[in-house]
Amino acid sequence: MCVTLLAAPAYGTTVPELAVVGGAGIPGATVEVVIQLSHDDRGSAVAGDLDFRFPDDVVEFQTPVSMHCSIADRLAATHQVGGQVREPGLLTLAIFARDLEILPLGNGELTTCDFHIRPDAHAASAALTVEFADLVDARGNDIPVNATGGMIGIATGTPQPTATVPPTTCIGDCDGNARVTVDELVRGTRIALGELAITACSALDRNGDGQVSIPELIAAVNSLLGLCQTST
Repeated sequence: MCVTLLAAPAYGTTVPELAVVGGAGIPGATVEVVIQLSHDDRGSAVAGDLDFRFPDDVVEFQTPVSMHCSIADRLAATHQVGGQVREPGLLTLAIFARDLEILPLGNGELTTCDFHIRPDAHAASAALTVEFADLVDARGNDIPVNATGGMIGIATGTPQPTATVPPTTCIGDCDGNARVTVDELVRGTRIALGELAITACSALDRNGDGQVSIPELIAAVNSLLGLCQTST
């Protein structure tokens, strides 16, 4: 689900977006959930808050946040992440400056949090639903923000075979540049949730059924991790 939270006057035609991008794995595995900022063309955001819910009967998050969430490498010298599990199934995150020198967050990955898929999980996915999002500028003023939830894919059965994919194809490579990015995983998640049409990234539809399935999202995550098939 995508929500728009307007906390300030008109910001222009492009509104910054905070996205929750879930990984994929099998029951008992640990998967990464990435928080990403995009469309902050002005570079105004210097800190942000994001609260999102997760089904705690399917996946779990261990506290403290400082041990299980890490700030992106590009921000390690300037920012840090904190937060808490305020109630079962609700993770609240805060990304803020380390010291008095306040620098922009910039577009890209902000933080990564480790979630654990419960060994007895039988669901095919775990929805990550944004409940609250906020960005602030260097003066402490709120700025508008779009917030997009995601999901954790859970492979509870045998993944579909990949034989139908040509050797030069990278599952999830929407723009055909032989690699998969976090932006493309966000697009795939939105297709799976019904927010975008399959035409937004036909490279995710490896079996040609006009949909994006959990096994296809898992294959895209593998592509992101460097397991993409490319021409030699």
